[in-house]
Amino acid sequence: MDEKVICKNQNYRGFFKLMCVIGGGCVAFYFLACLVTMPYYLIYNGLFPYFIAVAIFAGFAIVGYLVNVSFSKVQLTITDKRVYGSTFWGKRVDLPLDSVSAVGTGIFKTIAIATSSGKVAFSGVLNLEEMHAAINKLLIERQAKPVTATIKQEIPQSNADELKKYKELVDSGVISQEEFDAKKKQLLGL
Repeated sequence: MDEKVICKNQNYRGFFKLMCVIGGGCVAFYFLACLVTMPYYLIYNGLFPYFIAVAIFAGFAIVGYLVNVSFSKVQLTITDKRVYGSTFWGKRVDLPLDSVSAVGTGIFKTIAIATSSGKVAFSGVLNLEEMHAAINKLLIERQAKPVTATIKQEIPQSNADELKKYKELVDSGVISQEEFDAKKKQLLGL
């Protein structure tokens, strides 16, 4: 199977940093809210408020790390014959290009490929626009190709054998040429 690879995905690995920044912002907001609403809360409650801050930040950092690891497992390859790879959840897919009906994009740098049996989404694709354009171009090229149907009519073996028998009858003089031509038209469906 000669396939030409058109493009492969590049994984987005910045989610951990993003979640750390969001977690840091939440911690800062927590401390600011404590200072404004309860100025002595941070002083008189010992380390408890600081443990809460660390827990908030750690929660965001852990989620960011796990999503980053999952994004790094996403693989997507587009060839001139198929689209294949593995999704965010590790699902392996191999879609022939003829079964792909649409392509779209979504949040978290997601590219969604629709087929008659459902939709498959690949998240964390850094070169999202390149991948979308490549699949879109292949779909347009497929639609532009003229549909050619070849109809091959074969004479069933039993009709051919019967025709051969009638030819032998004509050659031996048992039936006339007109009778043979009529029977031939009947057998061939003409």
